[in-house]
Amino acid sequence: MLEKLSQKSGGELRHTNPRHPWQLVRVKFPAEPCTFGVGEFTDGVTISVRATCQALLVRLWRQFQGTSTDATEKADLGFALWERRHWVKVSAIEAHFDDLAARHGRRNPTLLKLHRLWQEYNRGRNYRADRLRQ
Repeated sequence: MLEKLSQKSGGELRHTNPRHPWQLVRVKFPAEPCTFGVGEFTDGVTISVRATCQALLVRLWRQFQGTSTDATEKADLGFALWERRHWVKVSAIEAHFDDLAARHGRRNPTLLKLHRLWQEYNRGRNYRADRLRQ
């Protein structure tokens, strides 16, 4: 069972995977905003963080929709909102890892890999939650 979970954690659980539950919801949204026009800010146009009004609105739309044009425009705000609705407390996850360690041993390679993947995911989750608070 640990091996199957480890394989799944490596690929399907990443939010960029097309089979991730968030991606399945995201593709149902329209490709263009319905309440405002994008004007000259079409796909591929970089929008500065110092831009005003409509440009910032288009930038936020892209970030929540899951698309971005460059490295400075993070495309994970929509995923962060989805993730908050499906949040599991860190203490619950750590308690589960303690239980697995008691059953399979603390040095079980699969368990160590799962724990490393969890820590990596949790770091990203905390970062995305901080971005929502900004």
